[in-house]
Amino acid sequence: NTTVRCRPDSPYCKDGKNDGSFKRWLISRGFQAGVIFEYNKSMISLPEGGASTLPKVVKSSSSKASSSAPPSPRAGAKSSSAPAPSTPPRPASPFKPPHGSGTPEAKQLEAEVLEHLDSNGLTDMGSLRQVNDLGARFNTLFFQRSKVNDGSWKRWLASIADVEVVTDPARASYHGNQPTMVRRRAEKGD
Repeated sequence: NTTVRCRPDSPYCKDGKNDGSFKRWLISRGFQAGVIFEYNKSMISLPEGGASTLPKVVKSSSSKASSSAPPSPRAGAKSSSAPAPSTPPRPASPFKPPHGSGTPEAKQLEAEVLEHLDSNGLTDMGSLRQVNDLGARFNTLFFQRSKVNDGSWKRWLASIADVEVVTDPARASYHGNQPTMVRRRAEKGD
């Protein structure tokens, strides 16, 4: 948790626990996940080729280990541990905030989301709120409150051009098949 969650470029909430992010991190590093049981549990194992097929760990000059693991999976990438996320229908109600719509600050938030998705691919919606404090800035800009829990974050993400909210098949049963992930919409011909 200290090594991964507390990094400034980490998409995971530094205070999160039991949210499956450690499992996703292991999978992104080459480990294989078995079937999900008891909502979010899964057996993790080495890939077929054994430990030698995992990315190499390189020691830095400060003697701390850093991984040369491949980047997190992108939309459309094939994964041997789970099927690709399915795309649900867009949320029924449109995003109509009481404040800040169309402002330069709103455009800046959208640009930051798109930049993060371009560099990190498929991202958990809850974890995305922590990136550059996007969630708190969203609440302040559009609602002028510190906390909002009405589904507006998901509706806003779905309203951004070239962004889609998707169901994570690994956690779908736990979340009632509701979308919990976000990614850039694949361009036609990909």
